[in-house]
Amino acid sequence: MESNSAIVSGRTLLISVGIEEYLRTSDFSKVRYANKDASELKKAFEIDSTIDENEIVLLINQQATKSTIKKELEKITQKATKFDRIIFFFAGHGAYSEGQNWIVPFDAYKTDITNTGISIKEILSLFRKSDCKRNIMFFDCCHSGFELGEDERNLNSAFEIEDLLYLYKDEEYCSGFASSKSTETSVSNDVLRNGVWSSFLIRALTGKANNKIYEDGILFNDNLQDFLNKNVKDFVKRNTTDRKDQTPTCFGNFTNRFPIININPIIEQKLISQSYSNISFKRISMLSEERGDVKSLNGFIKGKHKVPNYKNSTTEDFIKSCSLREIFEDIGEITDSIKKLNYKRKEVETNIENGFASISTPDFTYFINIEQLDEEPSEYILTRTLEEFKDSQIIDSDKFNSIFEKSFDELKFDLSKSIDIENLIDHIEDLENDKIKVDFDHNNLNWCKINIEGLEYDIVVEPNSISITYYRMTSPFNLIKAFEKTHNTLLNTPELKILE
Repeated sequence: MESNSAIVSGRTLLISVGIEEYLRTSDFSKVRYANKDASELKKAFEIDSTIDENEIVLLINQQATKSTIKKELEKITQKATKFDRIIFFFAGHGAYSEGQNWIVPFDAYKTDITNTGISIKEILSLFRKSDCKRNIMFFDCCHSGFELGEDERNLNSAFEIEDLLYLYKDEEYCSGFASSKSTETSVSNDVLRNGVWSSFLIRALTGKANNKIYEDGILFNDNLQDFLNKNVKDFVKRNTTDRKDQTPTCFGNFTNRFPIININPIIEQKLISQSYSNISFKRISMLSEERGDVKSLNGFIKGKHKVPNYKNSTTEDFIKSCSLREIFEDIGEITDSIKKLNYKRKEVETNIENGFASISTPDFTYFINIEQLDEEPSEYILTRTLEEFKDSQIIDSDKFNSIFEKSFDELKFDLSKSIDIENLIDHIEDLENDKIKVDFDHNNLNWCKINIEGLEYDIVVEPNSISITYYRMTSPFNLIKAFEKTHNTLLNTPELKILE
């Protein structure tokens, strides 16, 4: 058995291809959910500690031309070392022509597959030339030649899995998994919103399968194939009106077991999530602050207005009125952006007042407001806040995070009961632990800053809240991950039980 460390001894290089709609629609029917399959496969392998986002190639629809797929395959096989591994995933049409199996690129011709397709033999040839000895292929494109149906991934010239089983049974450099036998159809499903085989593959890769298929958190090839074989066959039989058969297959050299993925990071994350499951996202706020000169505001007219050198209700109202354009443009931009979340018109409520605005949605509320600085009356501070999360699942949404990609650098968690700051400072100082440091202002003991070795965030504690500050403007997802790490560290630092 190969050791678990084999998974992380080098890099993981990934190419994930999904072709849902082809250039020549008269030649190739739509392959429903292929794009989603490829995107979710990519996301599944991103948990791998050996994979870097720069080593991932995702090709969707028109990006997946013959020349582009070949170029990316050539590039990845040339740069891979003997310590690395290559993973290639393809969801789309496949074909069998002139005694060979072919994947069908976006710009292929049905009548000229041999010149416009990419043969499996050609892909294997690139793998053989590579120094890399760990290569895994996943194909959700095995077809039968049945009449096309809207739920079937099908092409008249069948993708012959039996030929793969024979031709590559002793293939030293590559092992492959395919969604069905060539006499069968690869099926998609509206409930799963994926190809059935791809859905169960992704489930296994993300730790959502039966725990029995993982050994010490490692998914091996034989356990993966057993899982796919049982679940895909059962699901397709039960969920097709004509009780179709779909039998997942595999090819390559299986004299030795090999690891597919290490899901221990997922297991650890589940444990972290369980440890703070009692924490309400409704008590979390994400913030950013922007400081500037009052005279730089759009509503400030040089020669007409004077920069205030003191602060009272009149100067505060003046600054708020000068910021009307900034507030309006900001709230307008966010309102336009959240359209991609597909809320109904009546589900989004916008409110704009003097120096303040908000957007309320079914999942969160966004605020922006401006205030005059106490210590520098000639300056203002503009605060953006994201809070009142109704559903924590929104944090995992790529669309949501793209809206607020570089918007916040602080996460604040409101506490259910107050902390005695002076007592906390004394407690930490009495520890005399070089790995835990505390900073504070003797003249203002309403807050303190804790630094824990190994944690790249400072923790600011106030009587009724704990805050962490990211090192740059980032997305809500990254802030939550930082918060999870901070919270887990606090729970696992006995000396700081006072913060529980």
